[in-house]
Parts: sequence; C-alpha cells; structure tokens
Amino acid sequence: NERRAARKQGGGEAAPSVQAIFGEALRLHQAGRLAEAEQFYRQALARDPRHADSLHLLGVLAYQAGRHADAVELIGQAIRLKDNVAFYHNNLGLALKDQGKRGAAMERFERALVLQPDYPEAQINLGNALMDEGRAEEAAAWYRRTLALQPNYPEANNNLGNALKELGRLEEATACYQRDRKSVV
Repeated sequence: NERRAARKQGGGEAAPSVQAIFGEALRLHQAGRLAEAEQFYRQALARDPRHADSLHLLGVLAYQAGRHADAVELIGQAIRLKDNVAFYHNNLGLALKDQGKRGAAMERFERALVLQPDYPEAQINLGNALMDEGRAEEAAAWYRRTLALQPNYPEANNNLGNALKELGRLEEATACYQRDRKSVV
C-alpha cells in the first residue's frame, strides 16, 4: 500500500499538511520516481506558493532533466524566499554553469561557501569552475580545502591531480591519482 499525501477531503479526514506533501515528494524524488515527485512538489506549492524547499527541489528536478533555464528560475525563486541555504546557492551555481554562465555560477558557489565554509561539494564545484576558466592554481587550493575536510574524497583527489597536471607538477598529480584509486577501493 503506497502512501498518498493527497487525500480526498471530506469524510472527516483532514487534508495533509504542506510538510506531509513535501515529505512524500522528497521520498519519491529519492526513489527516482521523478514525475510523481514533481506532482507532489507542485501540490505543496499549490497549498503554499512560498514553500522554498519545494521550489528548490522542483528546480533540481528541472536540472536533472536538462532544463537548465527552468532550474535557474525555480531555484532563484527559492533563494529569493530563503537566501541563507547553502545548497540552494550551490545547485543554482550548477545550473548556471551548465548554461555557460561561469561567472554567475562562481558567485553562487562562493555564496554557498560564505553560508557554509565547510561545504565540500561547493568547494569542488568552485574548483571545477575555476579550472574551466584556466585558473588551475586557485582550483587546486579549493580541492586541497576539500581534502583537508575529507581526506578520502575521490573526486577531490582526482580533480587536484588534474589541476596539478595542468600546472606541470606531474609527480604531485600522480600521487593524487594514486590516492584517488586507493580511496575508491
């Protein structure tokens, strides 16, 4: 029996709360049932158009579907309602980066890091954006910060290796790639 957040009103049953609807949407989203999740996020927003988490995750769904302009709009709306959530800014940065708006993306990653300085995904994403700009030394510094927090972070080791290779520091790059292989095993 699958739970349904949307129950028929009447018959004495109380309508589910926005949080209950959102919870079901999140469960479906995590289970990979994206179309159903989208319906529940929209139900939550029908009840409360200012539900920032639903706007944000609708934007994430749009991003996952390759609809980057929609993702930017929806996540941007969530940020206008709730500006202090680091992962909103990080996800907006990803959508902007995929639109080719690297400068705006880096601003979002930086904002995420102001809000949460020890946010490894935002550190990696900022490093990646810097690499795309040809700024390997700065990117390497961000990858190192990530590794200081999480020494066995495979993506950070690999990306640091790429940055060091770009800088011509091949022995250091090789050591990073070797650490990357060990952390995956």
